[in-house]
Amino acid sequence: MTLSPALLADPGAPLACVTALEDALGPDTILAVGMPRASVHDVLRDDHLRVVVMSFTSDGVAAGSVAVVATAAFGESLEASAADEMFSSACRPGLEAAAVTLGSVASQRLDVQRALERDLDWLAGAAELVVFPILDGTQPVACFVAFLGAADEAPEAAPRATPGRGRTSQPGRIMLAGESPLVLADVEMGVTAEIGRCRMTVRDVLALGSGAVIDLDRLANQPVDVLVNGTPIARGEIVVVDDEFAIRISEIFEPAT
Repeated sequence: MTLSPALLADPGAPLACVTALEDALGPDTILAVGMPRASVHDVLRDDHLRVVVMSFTSDGVAAGSVAVVATAAFGESLEASAADEMFSSACRPGLEAAAVTLGSVASQRLDVQRALERDLDWLAGAAELVVFPILDGTQPVACFVAFLGAADEAPEAAPRATPGRGRTSQPGRIMLAGESPLVLADVEMGVTAEIGRCRMTVRDVLALGSGAVIDLDRLANQPVDVLVNGTPIARGEIVVVDDEFAIRISEIFEPAT
């Protein structure tokens, strides 16, 4: 079977996606897949839809994309379920499961890119969209969307950046169907969050005492830098998770060339 009928006719991909989303949201969540529609707007009429897209290739050629389009409320629920509180991270297992199912049914090896949050307009130029409603009871809360081929007609917009939410700017690859990726793992590296800097004389340092205030060169609402072994790799904002400080990544720096 080729990829086309597998994507256009087999409901296994949306079912795999929905099962993964249920697992992310917890045992009290029961979702269902509705009959396929021609358009997202046939299912969802919310003006604030959230979209996460994962594209995939076959033998190095752009084969298509799968996406989750969610209402704002359902998107927030998914976002809250992710460890990093990012909508794209919450949708990624479902989209990966859908891609694995497609590759298995079509007997093809698919290489998938990292899930990225996009604007809904990114899907506007795609031909032959297949849209499966995702239902919470009888209420549509999201859609599983798939299309074949490269999204050449779709605008190559930058990944959507939601205020206060994370943004991923670097694509990655996950090898499916038995191909072993080369992974460098279990290497310990020092990670530092830098909230600001200042210059002080030795006299000023010796004069410091309990309760002293040091002025930094950064405003309270500005993002902090994340450094690995002294090299800046990202920028983010300070958050509190389970009574501990953490950094929510909002920008990944381009690698040095």
